[in-house]
Amino acid sequence: YQLMDWPGLSIAAVLGGWGGWVGGRRLVLRRGIRAALSSRIDEAEALIKRVAYGRLTPRRVRASAQSWLSVTASLRSDSEASLSHAREAVRLDGRGRKRILARLARYAEVQALVRR
Repeated sequence: YQLMDWPGLSIAAVLGGWGGWVGGRRLVLRRGIRAALSSRIDEAEALIKRVAYGRLTPRRVRASAQSWLSVTASLRSDSEASLSHAREAVRLDGRGRKRILARLARYAEVQALVRR
């Protein structure tokens, strides 16, 4: 506040709100992942879809959610949905080949193609 007066305070409030929003999305995604790993597929899918299709969700978080939607579809033995979610995850975060999320999404895509 002392450095930039009211504009500085406004910028800090906006950035803090954005950080809180992204943190909240990540927490919802973690709850969905825990539900998927506990074989509560319906609950997991509902939580993960809130993140994957939510407004103002960052691209990497959305890609992670699409990847987990691919996992839940695979657990339901729905290879078509699994393939489409895996391809969406690759599209969203396929920029870097060294990123672990991109590698996992490509692996999920291969698994869905094999099951098809």
